[in-house]
Amino acid sequence: MRALPSRRACSGIIPSLALLLPLQVSAQQPSGAAALTEDYFLGDIPVVLSASRLAQPVSESPASMTVIDRDMIEASGAIDIPDVLRLVPGFQVSHISGQNQTAQYHGLANQHPKRMQVLIDGRSVYHSAFGGVHWDTLPVTLDDIERIEVLRGSNASTYGSNAFMGVINIITRKAVQDRGTSVSVLTGYNGTREATLRFGDRVGALDYRITLNGFATDGFPNYRNTHTYWDSTGVIAPASVATGTALAPETTLFELARNDSQQIGRFNFRGDWLLGNGDLVLFELGYTHNDRDNILDNGSYEFNRPDENLRSSSELVKWSRQLPGDRGEISVQASHNRFRFDGLRTDFLIDDLDTGATLFNFGPVLGGSRLRNDRYDLELQHTVKLPGSWRTAWGAGIRVDRVSGRNFTTGDQTVSRWQYRVFANTEKYLDDNEQWVLNAGLMLEHQQELGNFSSPRLALNWRLDGFNTLRIAVSRAFRMPSFWEARGENRLYALDPSSYLAPGIPPYDYLLYTSNAKGPDPERLDTFELGLVSIEQLQGLSFDVRYFREWLRDYIDEVRYKNACTGCDGSAVAGIASHDLLIHDNAGSMDLHGFDLQGRYRINDRTTLHGAASIVWSRGQRVKEKDAAGNVIKTADIGDYVPERTLSALLSHRFDRNWSGSIAYYRMSKMNWPNDGDRLEPYDRIDLRLARKFDLGSGRDAQIELIGQNVRNQEYSEFRHDNQFERRLYLRMRLALP
Repeated sequence: MRALPSRRACSGIIPSLALLLPLQVSAQQPSGAAALTEDYFLGDIPVVLSASRLAQPVSESPASMTVIDRDMIEASGAIDIPDVLRLVPGFQVSHISGQNQTAQYHGLANQHPKRMQVLIDGRSVYHSAFGGVHWDTLPVTLDDIERIEVLRGSNASTYGSNAFMGVINIITRKAVQDRGTSVSVLTGYNGTREATLRFGDRVGALDYRITLNGFATDGFPNYRNTHTYWDSTGVIAPASVATGTALAPETTLFELARNDSQQIGRFNFRGDWLLGNGDLVLFELGYTHNDRDNILDNGSYEFNRPDENLRSSSELVKWSRQLPGDRGEISVQASHNRFRFDGLRTDFLIDDLDTGATLFNFGPVLGGSRLRNDRYDLELQHTVKLPGSWRTAWGAGIRVDRVSGRNFTTGDQTVSRWQYRVFANTEKYLDDNEQWVLNAGLMLEHQQELGNFSSPRLALNWRLDGFNTLRIAVSRAFRMPSFWEARGENRLYALDPSSYLAPGIPPYDYLLYTSNAKGPDPERLDTFELGLVSIEQLQGLSFDVRYFREWLRDYIDEVRYKNACTGCDGSAVAGIASHDLLIHDNAGSMDLHGFDLQGRYRINDRTTLHGAASIVWSRGQRVKEKDAAGNVIKTADIGDYVPERTLSALLSHRFDRNWSGSIAYYRMSKMNWPNDGDRLEPYDRIDLRLARKFDLGSGRDAQIELIGQNVRNQEYSEFRHDNQFERRLYLRMRLALP
């Protein structure tokens, strides 16, 4: 049995690591320092930084943490980062199309999961245009990652607005750990193929790593489906449907042609530069080229749509210095993210204008949007031990988000949002026996056009004995509306209406989405949690339990305003006197409470079992429809936006020094994916992995893996009914050279 560590026992190393998680490299002994750092953070009692910016054992953290280390990543057999998150309690992960995935803690996730902050080495990759993160545009591969820290619950006191219901901090490997050349290739299910080349070396005081990656897949397969409604994805040619055609069910059985293939190219550079005076500088560059082919739309668009093209680039520079004496450590970080999205498309539009009676064939229309989203961020942080045994991480930052493009914002304007922030997180032992630990945090923000916001957190940890710690915490968080929610506008442009509606009708525009002049207020989340952390009271067994209550207010969602457009666009020339509009509003509220449980059991030195479970009871309502004057017409229950139960387990075993294997089990109860998703039934899934390592001599080694996902081939749906996830088999090979 191993007792919980005290802060004093490791006080010499904690301050020096609090800011330098991705940078800590010794000038004299780089390899030894790297080993010390990883042992410290990934030992039997993990130490985390993502909760408060202070290095803390998980038992002293003010929030519930999940640490996914290198061994778990490999044992999971994951193909990409979202796959790994299935191992986190309360997480829902789903394919939208191709390799485009969504992931969110405690549901409420459409294809843009807006309520979670995602960081790579401390750099936010949150997109302010749509909100959330596009996982398939991240420039890092699984091989680049040392560990992933996941904070379950709000953490706005540490990372500000949008660290609303969780934080994922992806921590990449230091360049010194990856000297030499490595090559990996993957091939398998439905045309999936991937190749990765990584090279690391040292030039003077600079350690660096370069990663090149290419990924392609043909996405979901074709499948047979019976339509019970008219949809232009059917067998009837859109051009042959006359305006005035009665809306009647189509029951012809046909093969639905899917083409959601995807091609991704990635470049990533990391440099760790140790200056002569002991200062450390981290450089990171990333670029992703991502083409999504002909993604199926469940609405009125004909299915053979043109591509969506996404381009993402990022730059990060971080300087840090250990100050003399007890003055602590200081760092300055500057970063820039650029995201380009081109989804403009020409298609047929056939719709009943919500009459439920006859169809209007608008003919070919131009729809979709094209945009550029930039985020510039500058932050200073100082970690210091203050008189009275207070450890504090405080700092300030400034950020500007900007979006421009076509058919995305009102009047195609370029819009910006400046944010200024000041933060502090502090920790103190309240007694000489180190049984009581107080954690307090506060983030003060000014958001342009939205106002001032204060996000506090207070947590108290009570070490019951040498193995168990009880935690009680309260917090408040805010989520700022994305640019799409606050200023979005999207129109269809009828290109040749006179050929389909009536002779002589000129081209015109049809407004689909728009915004209120004020826009919605930020969402607010108040949280109470009670946690228990147990570290090896029984040999090899560690677990934690989290009970939570969350009150979500000012929930933002699309509201349909009935017949709200009267002369707001050019559709009157087609005889459309008025039609509906979709507008983002503060549409409702939700209350959640439940339990998260995670555990790790080292059965022996070769076998480890990881388990995670969550049960959530949720209730909430949102406004679904209003009339043109803003009076509520229809509401909807949104309690099923959160699945009641999720479960995962990963059993890994090393047979000998060369052979290893694992089995993973995932279960999720029924869930209604909001907006562009569907209400889906529960599913169970079993994955298998078998790996063989080869020592080729002279510092060379290789590995072959066989990975099976959903090996029982019990098909289930992800995100939409038409995303049928069947058995998937992959073969992955790696070769490492000195």
